[in-house]
Amino acid sequence: MSPLPPPPPPPANGSKPSGNKQPGKSAWGRLGAKKPADQGNLPKDGQKPQGRGPLPRWAVWVIAAFAVLLLIGCLGLLIRAHEMSTDLAGLAGVLLAPIYSVHPAMGQEIITPAFVVVVIGGLGSFRGVVVAAILVGLVKGLIVAAGYAQMSTAAIYLLMLLVLLFRPRGLFGERIQRFE
Repeated sequence: MSPLPPPPPPPANGSKPSGNKQPGKSAWGRLGAKKPADQGNLPKDGQKPQGRGPLPRWAVWVIAAFAVLLLIGCLGLLIRAHEMSTDLAGLAGVLLAPIYSVHPAMGQEIITPAFVVVVIGGLGSFRGVVVAAILVGLVKGLIVAAGYAQMSTAAIYLLMLLVLLFRPRGLFGERIQRFE
């Protein structure tokens, strides 16, 4: 192993050394890059600046803070969970597209029965939604089996009307004092 070379002597005029190891070349030149003025980024008198220039220090710190939050923070966990759920929804769409017809209004068939099930079961009640889903499925299936397929949607609305007439909160809905 060879010993380290001695440090360069201080300049004769008493100023601090610049740290430039190659005389005649700036740090930009040693890296093989041009100076910013040579690239045309700096405006001349009366001209608008071109390009955005380097990031300010505060922007670098903001980016680093967000990177830390995404890696270890609660926000990062939520973002990753949302990303995974959207990925799974997209995968389900890709896998089901060859089986079912894909069209812009493809969710409309399920919205009506889902609304009826939630209203019949009672808002905020999981048990009520399960019982109402079974009840709506049975009524719709019986109406279709009887040969009145066109009337099946009307039948579930009639079921919702009957439940709400006798029990306005739904089957398992909770009583809320401020509304009654």
